[in-house]
Amino acid sequence: MRTSHAALIVVGLTLLGGSGATYYYRVQRPLTWPRTQAVVVSSRVINPRDPNQYTPELVLRLQKGERRDQVTLTGSWSSSWYETVKRHVDRYPPGSSTEVAVNPEDDADVRYELGPTVANLLVPGVLAVLGILFAGAGIGLSMRATRRPDSTAAGRRQGLGTVATAFGAIGIVSLVLGAWMVSRDLAMLRSWPAVDAEAIAVQTVSTRSSVGNRPSTLIYDVQVTFRYVVNDTRFQSQATSGLGSASRRRRDELLQQFAAGTHHRIRHRPDDPNVIRHGLDYSFRTFMLSGGMALMGLIFIGFAAIVGRRM
Repeated sequence: MRTSHAALIVVGLTLLGGSGATYYYRVQRPLTWPRTQAVVVSSRVINPRDPNQYTPELVLRLQKGERRDQVTLTGSWSSSWYETVKRHVDRYPPGSSTEVAVNPEDDADVRYELGPTVANLLVPGVLAVLGILFAGAGIGLSMRATRRPDSTAAGRRQGLGTVATAFGAIGIVSLVLGAWMVSRDLAMLRSWPAVDAEAIAVQTVSTRSSVGNRPSTLIYDVQVTFRYVVNDTRFQSQATSGLGSASRRRRDELLQQFAAGTHHRIRHRPDDPNVIRHGLDYSFRTFMLSGGMALMGLIFIGFAAIVGRRM
């Protein structure tokens, strides 16, 4: 067995082990915690970190003996489909009651979705699928390596055909996905109203980004809490600036640009003003991700065409 094949199998088994551990901590362990009843104060869809990733937020009032505590719970999952998250929060209308589990070692750790629900199984399920794919690929390649290699011209053509098909499939999927993302950005620009918003708080958020084998780079951005009025109703939501950079100087400039008391132009979802975007306009920044996805699809399709001609 080659080292690369063994590495694939080890990675697959590690992912399967991670799936089991995640299942225990997300599903099984909270079932052993003390239970109490909680009243839903509010429930809404938010997108504080990524303008295209929606997350549920519930504010619950817990009864703890003679004391009532209020906690704000942000879902551990998110989705690019607003309707999916909206259906989830609609199951918890304000004033309704739900059972929650409280971590006996940390009162702030409250879980309102208990047992093997779709949300709780999402992460361990993805890890399990990846583990099966990696381990299966390693086992399959190892078994194939034991056979006599086909060195004929037909074998080489077959290999090039497989590469061309894979590149073409990836390219088509990326192109379709990129075109869909572009159409969604255009729909937002046409239908999301713009309002003036006041920044009332700002904080630094960071992510790590890496390309190839290069060391990861820390990217700084700011998360701003905006206060704004829609149809005579005051709203308060968070959003990132979308102007992240690896420069600390740029980070400090963003903190000053979005300091409390400054005013900015934001757009909100017409049927749900809690969902907002900052910097949504006809600019390169708005279409950078969607356009990059479509361009990557064209590049892969071009590679597939080149390999196909060489056949």
